[in-house]
Amino acid sequence: MQLILNSVQFFTFGLIVFGIIGFIRGWHREIVSMGFILATVLFLYVGGANGLASFFLQRVPLGINFLSGGAVGPKTLPPAPSSNQVLAVALIFLLAAIFIGFLVGGSAFKKVTGTPSERFLGIIPGLVEGFAIVEYISHLFASSPQITFGTNTPNPSSLGNSIIVIFLIAIAALIIGLVATRFGKKDEKK
Repeated sequence: MQLILNSVQFFTFGLIVFGIIGFIRGWHREIVSMGFILATVLFLYVGGANGLASFFLQRVPLGINFLSGGAVGPKTLPPAPSSNQVLAVALIFLLAAIFIGFLVGGSAFKKVTGTPSERFLGIIPGLVEGFAIVEYISHLFASSPQITFGTNTPNPSSLGNSIIVIFLIAIAALIIGLVATRFGKKDEKK
C-alpha cells in the first residue's frame, strides 16, 4: 500500500503542523523563530543556495588546500556544484535555520506563561512559517523534477490563492486570543 498525498493535502498538512507548533510554543517564541525562517527562505528563494553550494563545495576545499600548504585538498578550483548538490545544500541550510530559530526562540523566552491568548496568537506566526516553508519546498521540487518526494508538492503558482485561507485562520486565531485575554482578565479580578 502506498500513501501519496495530493498537493492540497500536503499544503494543509504543512500548515496544520506549523500551526500546532505555534500553538504549543506561544507567540513570543514563534516570532523569533519566524524571523530566522523567513530570512532564510527569502535568502534561498533569491538564489542564495547557489552561492552557499559554491562556497562550501568549491571555495572551502580550495581554502583548505591553501592553508595546508598544498598537502590537502584540490590544487585548482573544483567544478561548479551540480543541481543535486545545490538542492542538498539548500535543504540542509533550511533545516539548520529552522532548528536554530527554534533554539533561539526557546532560549530567548525561557518561561512561557501558557495563557490561552499567547497560545492562540502563536498560531499566526506558525502559519506564516508553514506557508513559507511549504512554498519554498514546492519551489525546490518543482525546479528539480528528477527528485521525487513521495508526495505531490503544491504548484507554486497556486499557493498564492491560499493566502486568503491563511488570513482567515489568522483572523480567527486573533479573535480567539483576544477573547481569551478578555475572559482571563475577568477571572483575575475575582
